[in-house]
This record gives sequence, C-alpha cells and structure tokens, in this order.
Amino acid sequence: MGKIVQLVPSAPRKGNVPETENGALHSWFSNGLYRIVQMDGSRITVCGAGEDEKRRQGQLSITDMTEFTVCNLEPEVIMPVACTFSEFCEHWSPQREYELRCFMEEDGTLQLYSICERSDADQTFQRLEPGRLGCLYYNVSCTSVRECLRLVPVELMTAEEYAGYQPEEGITVRQRAGGAVLLRHTKLERLVSLQPDTRYYVMTAEGGLQLTRESLDGYFDDDTVFRVIAKENRAVCVICYQVAE
Repeated sequence: MGKIVQLVPSAPRKGNVPETENGALHSWFSNGLYRIVQMDGSRITVCGAGEDEKRRQGQLSITDMTEFTVCNLEPEVIMPVACTFSEFCEHWSPQREYELRCFMEEDGTLQLYSICERSDADQTFQRLEPGRLGCLYYNVSCTSVRECLRLVPVELMTAEEYAGYQPEEGITVRQRAGGAVLLRHTKLERLVSLQPDTRYYVMTAEGGLQLTRESLDGYFDDDTVFRVIAKENRAVCVICYQVAE
C-alpha cells in the first residue's frame, strides 16, 4: 500500500499547501478526481483516479458540512442527485470516480466540502434524436385538475441550428436570451397524471435537488423546460431545468 498523504483540492499554490513529513508538496492531486478505497465512519480513504495514482492514498474526514451527490439515486435517469450521507453510503462504489472539493483552514488543515460522483453515462441532457420528438423534453402547465399536467413537447436550438429552419404547422417559436430558440410542438400536446410516488427534481449547476410537488408550481410556464418520464399516462419522474432566462 502506498504512503498516506494529506490531500489538497487543486494544483498547489505557493505558501498555502501543507507539506508531507519529508517536505515534499502534495502536488499529485491535480484534477480533483478520486476513487474511494474505504469508508470507515466519518473517515474516507481515497486514491487518485489515474492509473499512475492508484497506489497513492490519502484520508479525509466527513463533517456535517460535507455535501454528497451520486448518479444512480434516480432509477429512471442516470444523473447527479444531491443526497444524504446515509444514501451516499448505500450507493458509493470503489469502481466509480468522485470529484472531491475541499477548502483549507487557516491552520493548514483541509475540510472536505463535497463529494460528487462523476459518470460518463450521465443522461441529464440528452439531445432529441430523429423519430423521438416529444419523448424527452416538455413545457409543463397545470390543468383544471390539480394532479393532471399538460405537456407540450419542445426542442431547444442554437441560433446556428435555427438559421434557415422553416417551422411546420402546429409549431410555435419562442426566441430565447442569447440567441437560443424554443420550438413548441403544440399539436403533440398530451396529459399525464401525477401519482403519490412521483419523484420531483430541479437541476442546478451542481446536479439535481429533490423537491416536493408544491415547490414546482412556480416553474410551470411556457419557458421552463422539463424532462418527464411517464409510463402510460402516469408521471414517474419530473425534472425541471432552470433555463428560462
């Protein structure tokens, strides 16, 4: 087993990086990606994700301030979702890669701020494929029945993609900030019903946050984009993307 060293969260900066017992800087940590070798209560042992770093290991302490994100918490979609420490303990794996973020105290000790799982299979932002229009992204609005939602399939295009595009009948166009264009396929509108076990998320820059049904009411408009996973006419998973600006 390699020698235990203290980890730093980014490329070392002169005068702000603790030293090993032999005076060498902890410069092997450069990209923030690690594999978790062992979890022992509030202590984790990690090694670098690169092949040449696996023998070098370090230990960090988990505190009440540490945040966690895993990619397999939502069974229908592979996406980063914020979770509790107990949920993280259930889902972590030594085969997966995690981004560790730390901050350094004035006394030189490192505090673990967050552990975020990274996955090449992340399905968060899938592009619409030919023939699959309406299967993924929607504008969502309420109906007269509170637990029934109206879904209008949408496509997001860049200004370059939209240049020369001729909207078909049953498609409305909304210009977006930054030149993006939202195409609303009103002719493909459908209804889905919310269930007691429907799961709700809002996506942020860090990943998905689990929400309640009531907390999503303010997002149901003609600009905000949702991904809705439905089985028949029942909504299983509703994911809100904050892209209304």
